[in-house]
Amino acid sequence: MSRSAHWAKFASVATLGMIHRHHIKSSMTILERYLPGSGGGPYQEGGSLYALGMIHCGDSNPNTCFKVREYLLEQLIQASNEILQHGSCLGLALAALGLQEERFMTAVKDILYNDRAVPGEAAGMALGLLQAGANVRDEQE
Repeated sequence: MSRSAHWAKFASVATLGMIHRHHIKSSMTILERYLPGSGGGPYQEGGSLYALGMIHCGDSNPNTCFKVREYLLEQLIQASNEILQHGSCLGLALAALGLQEERFMTAVKDILYNDRAVPGEAAGMALGLLQAGANVRDEQE
């Protein structure tokens, strides 16, 4: 990953989520050197948030799913730039796939309404993932 730059670095780190899919108990340890605060830069950190969501997609273990969803929501709310917003939107949406939880959707909508292309794209996809299977009419309009 040291040779990757910008979005290639984001994608390289994000693929760790597929490699370590369902390693829910050790996800934070696996990704700790890439997560926000590691000093790796926004592309690495944003990719790690996306990876964390991939690892926890479908996680129903009450000991892990709540903590990870709260962590991703906190990262989304505190995100200081567009790349972190992009990664945290996608990560949260995958970790909370189909839950339709209002506070998650509100945080994602806040990103969408900023009218910025990069995080807005992820926010749009995230809203769809959060509502997967819901057939919610007011969100479609």
